[in-house]
Amino acid sequence: MKRTALVLVAAGFCQGIQFNKFSADKCTSDQACFPTDREIREFALTLKGGIAMMLDAEYNKLLDMNNMMFTARPAFVATPKTDEDVVKAVAFAKKKNMRLSVRGGGHAYDGQNAQDDAVHLNMKHFNRRDVTSVGEASFIRVGVGLEFTDIYAAVYDHNLIFNGGSCPTVGVGGWIQGGGTSGINRMVGLGVDSVLEMKVVLIEEEKVVTISAASQHADLFFALLGGGGGTFAVALEYKIRLHVPPTSLAALSLDYVWSTPDMPDCGRSAIEYFMSLQDEITDKWGIYVVVSSLPHDHFGNQNSDVPVRIASYQNRWHRSMPKQKVLLQQSRGLSFDHNHTGILTFHGLHYGPIDEARASIQKLLDFRPECTLSAIDKLGDVLPTLEPKATFEDYQSAISCSRGGGLGCGDRITNKPLLVTEKMLTPAFYDLLSNVAEFVGNDEHEGIGFMWTALGGAVQKYSATTSVSRGFRTAFGNAAFNGYWIDEARNSFFTHLSRDFGRRMYALAGKDANMYVNYPDTDGLSDWQYRYFGDKYDRLVKVKEKYDRKNFLLKYQGIGWEAVNRTSQDARDEL
Repeated sequence: MKRTALVLVAAGFCQGIQFNKFSADKCTSDQACFPTDREIREFALTLKGGIAMMLDAEYNKLLDMNNMMFTARPAFVATPKTDEDVVKAVAFAKKKNMRLSVRGGGHAYDGQNAQDDAVHLNMKHFNRRDVTSVGEASFIRVGVGLEFTDIYAAVYDHNLIFNGGSCPTVGVGGWIQGGGTSGINRMVGLGVDSVLEMKVVLIEEEKVVTISAASQHADLFFALLGGGGGTFAVALEYKIRLHVPPTSLAALSLDYVWSTPDMPDCGRSAIEYFMSLQDEITDKWGIYVVVSSLPHDHFGNQNSDVPVRIASYQNRWHRSMPKQKVLLQQSRGLSFDHNHTGILTFHGLHYGPIDEARASIQKLLDFRPECTLSAIDKLGDVLPTLEPKATFEDYQSAISCSRGGGLGCGDRITNKPLLVTEKMLTPAFYDLLSNVAEFVGNDEHEGIGFMWTALGGAVQKYSATTSVSRGFRTAFGNAAFNGYWIDEARNSFFTHLSRDFGRRMYALAGKDANMYVNYPDTDGLSDWQYRYFGDKYDRLVKVKEKYDRKNFLLKYQGIGWEAVNRTSQDARDEL
């Protein structure tokens, strides 16, 4: 079933941003201009890589978004192997007046990067990872088809740090072009703040160029550093600064039960206390916070092994190795039974020695010990609450999410995001988190969660050379509500639940409801231009007009989407 997302454009767009109409006229499969199967096969013979058409076995696999809520049907999927292959694909799309959509190598939970009837590029073969190790001037050249797992493997061999995300299925291609949050962004900035140059294919000129802040195409470089992927040019490769690790590192995993009949405010009081401390915690700490509901069986099966079930659920959020045993130790003799609700978890990464780490976060460690669970080790050993890490590889794996399970254990995922300011941290905000923790699904395959990435520190260094909005740079944290489930019959329930959470979250923010473009709300958001791009929107429009004036490259809610009003262009499921 298809979902129709209407693009709403009001006169006098908020804060003075003016609507700019890009070309919407592109050839679709119901028109005579659309290429025949023979023409597509003949084009495929000119490539070093391959193509997959709708009836080919690889087609659906190449389009898998790790989320059954979104589907798309491009004319074909090309898997280019060389720069010249990408140039040829761009030329073919232009010659046939077709949309052009691009996917890097990672997951695509939001389904933004594929369009019906398009020439779709899957960049999985662009997997270069070459490290140049020269101390503080070290860098890596990476292809846009790489996932973080591959990049970390290359960097660890040189005892250097790549400022990347925690989930191994994230691809560097889209992560960079959206801004890039990480476990160490409070210390070293966003992902875009480490990018030195890019190699891209220009749409208008159909050629490969290398761009930087000092190049002829500095405006395009600006747009690609936060303006959203698949919009301005086809990125091939990045040159990214690497960081020298400190002499020692530390990782935190601290778990609270959300509530019990005797202690109903455990989790809520703990997260309120953390939010009051975040500004005074040193920027060397990167903090992720997760509030999650418990599986249905935990409530319904009186004879279940409660500790194992809690640990198994927690493991869905931060497992980094495929076959592992996870143990849970109940701290301070506290006994949890089927009457308690939800889990609150703090994952912390400290860019320095454990003594310094402990001193700066001791207040949180000491808060309400009667409510805490012990740390969970990723390899199966029970750890103390605060753990020294010998290498950055150990350090990074302490918060890695599950491969293949990122946002949950289901096949269907929904998301509502918000960049939160301190003034939004009202009782209504914490009411939302309580609703998450207290949710009970129909079975063990569904649930809801809330994820928080602490911002501030180096993120706040406003950069005129990147297109990350001021609203992003100044936010206190990035929040996302997400639901996950498997049963298609539950689509409507979770969609309405998600919309309710979104309505309540956005009401807290009002006109300040800014959003991280890599955590989009693709459910009919009418003023997405301001929410994602804010003060940078006008400048991004000018870049789009210059480098892709006929709007061949298209991403859902990307610059240029304003012109699309045919429902056939929206490949989302009607819920």
